Amino acid sequence: MRNDNSASAPVCVLGPAAKDSLFGVACSRGIVKLNELWCNVIGIAGPQLAPQSEVSGVANGGHDNLIYAPLNSVLYREDSQSWMKDEVDGLYLHLASTDTSATDAEVVRGIFTECCASQRGDFSVIIPAELLAQQKRNRGLFNTVMVAIASISLLVGGIGIMKHHAGGR
Repeated sequence: MRNDNSASAPVCVLGPAAKDSLFGVACSRGIVKLNELWCNVIGIAGPQLAPQSEVSGVANGGHDNLIYAPLNSVLYREDSQSWMKDEVDGLYLHLASTDTSATDAEVVRGIFTECCASQRGDFSVIIPAELLAQQKRNRGLFNTVMVAIASISLLVGGIGIMKHHAGGR
């Protein structure tokens, strides 16, 4: 798919659920229309094993129902100067290294800020590693609050028991 990306080729790879809903169980190749873009299906992705949960409002799962296309193909058709302009609902980028995800996110934000100047702020860049870090911070804060509440409850209960025993003599 690397050459397809360089050539901005109108091709895609379907997730297994997307393939089943578009072509049925038997057929695996064909042409699909993504909004106004006709794409040749060049492959079917294997099933994605992921927990069916949600992290900070971002659904985890349902990857089997996605359609994958080369980034340059999508950006070429999103370019406001192109006669092939189309609206993109979402992009999922798989980076070669997760070490630079924060700086890569800034580059992506910059690209979309430039190409979508008329719709500033009409997009968001979500980094899963940042969501997981935020979830861990929230969990730590929740645990601290629960320990504080339990400690206060034990202290009040202990004072009540001591007062009851002291008053009974």
